[in-house]
Amino acid sequence: MSCLFNLIKANLSFKIRDFFVVFLSYVIITIFFLFKVLNSPGDAAQGDWFIPITNVAAQNDFRSLLYVWSHNGFGGLSIGRYGFPFFPLLNATLAPLGLVGGAEIKVLSVSLVVLAGITAYLLARSLGLGFLSSFLSGLFYMTTAIVFDWLIFGWIFYLIAYDLMPLMLLITKKFVDTKDFRYALINGLILAVATTEPSFILVYPLFGLIFFIFQSKIDAKLILRGLIFTAISLSVWFLTALSFFTSYNNSNVPSFYQGNYFSGMVFENQNLSYMINPIRLWGSTFNFQFETYFPRELIFISFLPVILLALGLLLKSRDKRVLFCSVAYLFVFVPYLITINLNFFVFSVPFGSIFEATSVFLVPASVGLALLVGYSNEGIHSLVNRITKSISKRQVIRFFSFFVIFLLIVSASIPWWTGQISGEPIRGIPIKLNLYEIPLSYKQWTEAVHAEDEYFVLYIPLNPNVQIQSTYFSGEYEGVNEAIFTQINNLPYISAPRTSALIQELLASNNSQFAERWGALSIKYIVVYTNAQNSSITQGAVNHLSEQNGMIRSANFSDVMVFQNNYAKPVVYTDSSNATLKIVYQDPTLYKIVANATYPYKIVLNQVYSDGWIASINGSTVSSELHTNDSNGFNEWQINVTGMTTIELSYGPQATYVVSMAISVAVIIIIVLYLFISMLKRSKKH
Repeated sequence: MSCLFNLIKANLSFKIRDFFVVFLSYVIITIFFLFKVLNSPGDAAQGDWFIPITNVAAQNDFRSLLYVWSHNGFGGLSIGRYGFPFFPLLNATLAPLGLVGGAEIKVLSVSLVVLAGITAYLLARSLGLGFLSSFLSGLFYMTTAIVFDWLIFGWIFYLIAYDLMPLMLLITKKFVDTKDFRYALINGLILAVATTEPSFILVYPLFGLIFFIFQSKIDAKLILRGLIFTAISLSVWFLTALSFFTSYNNSNVPSFYQGNYFSGMVFENQNLSYMINPIRLWGSTFNFQFETYFPRELIFISFLPVILLALGLLLKSRDKRVLFCSVAYLFVFVPYLITINLNFFVFSVPFGSIFEATSVFLVPASVGLALLVGYSNEGIHSLVNRITKSISKRQVIRFFSFFVIFLLIVSASIPWWTGQISGEPIRGIPIKLNLYEIPLSYKQWTEAVHAEDEYFVLYIPLNPNVQIQSTYFSGEYEGVNEAIFTQINNLPYISAPRTSALIQELLASNNSQFAERWGALSIKYIVVYTNAQNSSITQGAVNHLSEQNGMIRSANFSDVMVFQNNYAKPVVYTDSSNATLKIVYQDPTLYKIVANATYPYKIVLNQVYSDGWIASINGSTVSSELHTNDSNGFNEWQINVTGMTTIELSYGPQATYVVSMAISVAVIIIIVLYLFISMLKRSKKH
């Protein structure tokens, strides 16, 4: 550890004592800002965090990342599968220690905010800014509206990349100074981590190259080295994230991204108040939570970024790094240009590069502004030195200027530490991080059922919202179906889009015979949350379920009612009376079945039809001609072999994914070991 600190000290030229002072200060400030969140009696977060609330669920959530096919909701390609499952790994590590169900979110929230400040502070110090100026840069960077918005929505992967952007620039600077290509390897690893949110590939290489050009002082040879540096970094990134490319779904952009939602955003951005948002860096691209929280009486404070930009340019106009910061600030307009020309981008760029992803261009702007805060403070100090002759007066004025900027930053961060409820909550998120306690009855029902994971659970309602102790759930994926409540146990659940259609069928007037049909879909349990706002719809669902033959009310708690469908068939079954099947092993991409038949028969796998699913009997592959799409859109095979047999149903692309995952892990291990050994050799020489 001492070697590591010595290396940091030698490379970054700052005192360890200063570092710890800054670190502790940022921790204290972050706890102050998030005190109401940390002091909340709730422990589970909503938004996009996707939090399991039991140890078992945390382990299962992590294991699910090992598969390219999701077996929930009748299955489908696991889109958004990346090479580095940081958050599920963190959950799986912390859950056995009791940090599960959102408690880890409190720890992680503080850690991410502090890390943003630390990396910005280190970058500022490496660029020659003084201790106090660097402190202000880090403080501004960790408390921007961008961090606030992303924290509220649970965009953890965005926040990780946000934190690492200053570190990437710091590594780039070290390469310019030393011409050591080992820094390119480090930069590649940082890029791989950052692109856990893949849209950051649009920003990191471009912004890094711009920084390299400024840092190299337009030297042609150095710029060429910069291109090589970028190429090496991108190569490392590609190899370490190879598993992402082998599992990513390249299907067409869903119609949701082409519809009225974007038209509405374009219309809103034609309003002057929204168009000046980027100038103020106030709120991220597609939500305005920060603005909703901000008191209108203090709206002038939101123009702090513009003031600091002008001040930095005025006082440090000859410094090329100030010019770089100004160029970085111009990135703030990119999301709005994309939004205005949204029709072009929606149909012309990859799926991962649209929607909220355009707000990644606000990160370079935040870096530029954070540094401009430091340069502004340095400029004031230089101005004071020229005006005053007395050393004591200089110190007083310097401290006063630091204190004023510090207060401005804290004042501009009012939404952080006031914790006021939003007057116009978006997507049902009324308080910061939306922490709440899970009602006991939501856990009790899982103890009352004993379903194997070869059946599905249907959660009702998806819509209307569900109310739990003044907390509302809404949206297609933030309700009880794909959010935390499905993570109470290990039972596969019906996904939100499919749930909508099933609820419509449930509430239809001619629904007297749906129980048996649902049984063919492997739906064994129907969970009704009886504390829904619209009690008439909830009561209608309960009445229709109670009228069904084969539906039994198996659990009835204060907030939850559970029905069991006796018609339910396992996820792999046959309707033939001449054959019996038993599932002896299953995971999302493999089902092993022992079959005994006296006559040819058909088997059904209740996963969405895909030609990637392959059947084999006693090790011999079944002809693809015998693999068909049944009436429900599932996989069906004609089995012509009789007697006792072993059948395997496997998803073919999983093998490619496993190989690419092995390559990704191997590349990471090799690079980390190489860098570690190099560091040890270097420390021994010193």
